[in-house]
Amino acid sequence: MALRGFFNHYYSDAAAARLLRDVRYIHILAATGATALMILLSQELPRYFITSWLSTLLCIQGGLTLVPLLFRHYGCTNTVKNWLVPYGALSALGHLTWGCLFLTFADHLTLWQQILVMLLLFVILSMSMPMLARFYPLFCLDVVMLGLPFLALLAERQDFAWQLWFVAGLLLMGTLSLLCRGHTEAQQHLDAVKRDPLTGLLNREACITALASTAGETRGALICRLHNYRAICDAFGNRAGDAVLQHCANSLRYVSEQQKLTGRVGENEFFLPLAVADSTLWQKRSRHLLRQIGAQMSWGEHLIALDIGIGLAELAGTPEEALRHAQLAAAVRNPHSQINQYHPELWDRLQRDVSLRSALQSAALYEQLTLHFQPKKQLRDGAINGAEALLRWQHPELGAIPPDEFIAIAEQSEVINDLGDWVIQQAARHLAEIPGDAPFCIAVNVSMAQFTSPRLLASLRDAVAELPSNRRLELEITESVMMLEPSVVNDTLATLASLGVNVALDDFGTGYSSLQYLATLPIHTLKIDRSFVSDLTQDKHRAVIKVIIEMAHALGIKVVAEGVESAEQLAVLAEYHCDEVQGYHIARPAPFSSLVAALR
Repeated sequence: MALRGFFNHYYSDAAAARLLRDVRYIHILAATGATALMILLSQELPRYFITSWLSTLLCIQGGLTLVPLLFRHYGCTNTVKNWLVPYGALSALGHLTWGCLFLTFADHLTLWQQILVMLLLFVILSMSMPMLARFYPLFCLDVVMLGLPFLALLAERQDFAWQLWFVAGLLLMGTLSLLCRGHTEAQQHLDAVKRDPLTGLLNREACITALASTAGETRGALICRLHNYRAICDAFGNRAGDAVLQHCANSLRYVSEQQKLTGRVGENEFFLPLAVADSTLWQKRSRHLLRQIGAQMSWGEHLIALDIGIGLAELAGTPEEALRHAQLAAAVRNPHSQINQYHPELWDRLQRDVSLRSALQSAALYEQLTLHFQPKKQLRDGAINGAEALLRWQHPELGAIPPDEFIAIAEQSEVINDLGDWVIQQAARHLAEIPGDAPFCIAVNVSMAQFTSPRLLASLRDAVAELPSNRRLELEITESVMMLEPSVVNDTLATLASLGVNVALDDFGTGYSSLQYLATLPIHTLKIDRSFVSDLTQDKHRAVIKVIIEMAHALGIKVVAEGVESAEQLAVLAEYHCDEVQGYHIARPAPFSSLVAALR
């Protein structure tokens, strides 16, 4: 039992796999060294001794070279035990063969040649230690197998010279030192394979093992998921992505009561153990973590928006199930809360997401999509001189799919650019069909992923080429786009201006509002977020809207208020000289035919 516990403590599939992948040339070097040694001793030793010992060792070293080579081509971490058994047997047999060198040839060698062979055995042991220490039980076995023949010879014969005893004592001390160093390196290797190299947190396998060993102390699992990790890497580069992950890991350590159990269990997912079975305290811990991470992070000259989701699950079944349930809860996008607790109905949500992902890739998708248009009304004369194009999806089986739901899924792949191209083409086609000669503008929404794609400008060039001079397309972007690389933003906005495409800053006041980019970038329209418009009875909201309108007009920027739902709101906005309004009080989003009817 003690031997099995020793083996299990120092064994790791990942560490054993690293051993088999890295130990490639050491056995070829050992075989070369053995051949060279036999050539040096060929005058003193009988030829049949040399032939038998060297051929045995070369066969063993050949097998030790072949097993790792085959593993690199055909093996994997899950099957490493099957490869480690023959490798371990051959390794032990090889060290035993090296030990038999002294036992077999001692009577044929001079004193100094015997000392040379003893030193050579120690060199062989020292060379193999850094590699074999990754699997410490095998290293200990090899030490025993190497030393057994020599110990047997010492026990049988008492006529050794004092020089041999002296060297043997020194080498014994050196071997014990190697065992101690190997023990230290084995612990370091085990710790390394259990941890994520970027954040230093436990990896998924280690988290599951730790959860299983502390089942009585841990009652739940918390998964923190960075939803927009891929978008951050695409927009700012992998270094920014790494910096965000390290920031999340440090925040996790700060709020964790069990820091040794925190881990990174996915590309953009982190694990935190929960020690109490109280959902109220779980929610409190989750909110604390969200505050610690924050909604944004500074990286160089940039402010990076962090889209965080947290999933909670009880540790009711196996640790793998608890992690999977918490990951599922974290992956579900909830527009009302960043914190989700697992319940069986989430499987239905997951299946729905899978169905939507498949449907977004299908050829029949564009037959199910339509554009609805919400008019914008000028407050100066009451005329409708523009509209916002809003994408609608009527699925034949699932019914009407909310835009927030399918757009969030599309943004995780190249589908968002396909949808964006289709929306721009359809908006331009409808824009050309607007009756009358009065100027008219149709706005389309663009995500950060679309803004950074070269396909956007190519699609717009084709779309505006056939438009009359009194028809304009407008792109609505959010303030988070302004946090991208300044040169990318400047170049893209300048190209849009050269194409005659207006740019509107959507949801102003809810993100990273900055007077600098309002004053320096070619922004045509500023849209006040509906959260300010919805409650104009508050003096603070009225003051904010008044200041925004006056500031925008001073900069030559048109102002549109969205979410107008009452005559009182309309009157206040007219009093503050807002340029245009949009909302249910004016008109609800409707098909293109309704927009044409309203214009006539």
